[in-house]
Amino acid sequence: MSDFERDVRGIRWNLDNRLRRRFGDGAAFSDWLCSNDAHVVKHGPHRTVYRVLGPDLDVHLKQDRPLGLRGRLRSWLRPLKARREFELAAECHARGVPTPTPLAWGVSENPGSSWLVTETVPDARPLITVLEDDLIDAFEARQVVAEKLGAFVARLHAAAVLHHDLHPGNILIRWPADGSPEFALIDLHAVRLPPAGRTIRWADCEQNLVILNRYFILRAGRTDRLRFWNAYAAALGNLVPEPTGQTGRVLEEMTWASNRRFWRERDRRCRVSNRYYTRLRHGTLRGYAVRGLDSLALSELLASPDAVFDRREVRVLKKSPSSTVAELGWPDGRRVILKRFQVRRRTDEWLGLLRPTSALRSWVYGHGLRERCLPTARPLIVFQRYAGGRPHEAYLLTEKIECATELHMWVRRLLSESSKRRTTCLRLRVDAVARLVRELHRRGLSHRDLKAPNLLTAIDPDDHRFWFIDLVGVRRHKRVSRRRRAANLARLHASFREHPLVSRSEKLRFLRTYLNWGLRGKTGWKDWWRAIAEATRAKVARNLRRGRPLA
Repeated sequence: MSDFERDVRGIRWNLDNRLRRRFGDGAAFSDWLCSNDAHVVKHGPHRTVYRVLGPDLDVHLKQDRPLGLRGRLRSWLRPLKARREFELAAECHARGVPTPTPLAWGVSENPGSSWLVTETVPDARPLITVLEDDLIDAFEARQVVAEKLGAFVARLHAAAVLHHDLHPGNILIRWPADGSPEFALIDLHAVRLPPAGRTIRWADCEQNLVILNRYFILRAGRTDRLRFWNAYAAALGNLVPEPTGQTGRVLEEMTWASNRRFWRERDRRCRVSNRYYTRLRHGTLRGYAVRGLDSLALSELLASPDAVFDRREVRVLKKSPSSTVAELGWPDGRRVILKRFQVRRRTDEWLGLLRPTSALRSWVYGHGLRERCLPTARPLIVFQRYAGGRPHEAYLLTEKIECATELHMWVRRLLSESSKRRTTCLRLRVDAVARLVRELHRRGLSHRDLKAPNLLTAIDPDDHRFWFIDLVGVRRHKRVSRRRRAANLARLHASFREHPLVSRSEKLRFLRTYLNWGLRGKTGWKDWWRAIAEATRAKVARNLRRGRPLA
């Protein structure tokens, strides 16, 4: 007997009238589930979703499991998740909100574990899958989805339905061949329903829209977001009187503030054991790793990290008093980068007790940038050696970004191109890096060491992607100040201060794109120009005094 059959046969079912007439008290329903193939749709520590397809019934079966002591306590003190979601789905149906039809809920012999059965929505897929797989380049289809989604969310709010986890993963979309897209709401445990007949406040609608917009503000263009807003406001009518022409802008600002709070919470996730990360302990080594790595290779690395740099097949990329960087292969076939952070001064050991070490900061902000949809190499492993309770050498393993080179090396390659080709490629690349740095600051991060070698860019002249690397200098802020932004830009400017290809016109083009002239006007660009020039002079003088290169 499979684990699925064993779990399902121990369930006490509460069926709707249609299933009760067919399956009685539920024992026959468990037999029906076991006799048909159950395919896992989604799995995690706290729940598993199956699809069971029989000759005359197609259902989705969700098992909710209490996770940890807190989860068990909540299952005793609150209604079971499956029962609550069943009742919420029935109430949503009564209010005219499309959701998968609830058929049954059950309680397992395992304390706190509950089961929900819903009818499968035919030909439906999660909206997030459709957006990321099918609509990347389908401009007209995206426009239709934006408008219909705005009308759908207005329909929810008009029915006084608030979903406090409203994101594209919790919305199903089906697109009939002869019609427009249709949506349905799922994962209803986060739904809050005021009493029937009572309208909801605009403040509640506003917060709900912010939750949904947290995804789209990073991945959808302003035009599509405005199209959504116009469709939402038109469909809502006079039910909520507050929406005005300025409300869309207010929602955008609220979304950025909400995202920054959300990201601060998520930055802690890579420093605990959970379904994504695991703690490492090996002798005097302490650290973290992403789950799913080859266990044998991980054990070998922890057993002798320094020996890796001496292997014949390992390519050493950099060796300095502060760090050693090497490229090597991983058992799954990908190339990875291993960086060793050396301790140069005794004070570094004591400072490591007061603040996160360089390796740990690189680990946290490597995952933090990716959470913010900013491009960087994915960190895989970080660990630090401790002696006498103080941190010593540290090691960071990241994925290698293929077909990329450092920015100053790419600019040097342009010298071999024709004059016209060189100008076109450089201008497109200047615009791309200016937008990237603008988004870095807009998403609450700064990089005090934003020099050309710490920016990777695609080797292909027609591929204008960039990646941040060497994240020791990254810091998180509630809002990046103008002075700090100018200092970051000055550090990048110092890398190309006297470069023959990077003229004053190209520098102005960079600043214009960074300041977003098209939307915000010239925004005092001359003051920015002078501030960056002054910060650049100070940086150059400081490096000359210390005998350090600028790039």
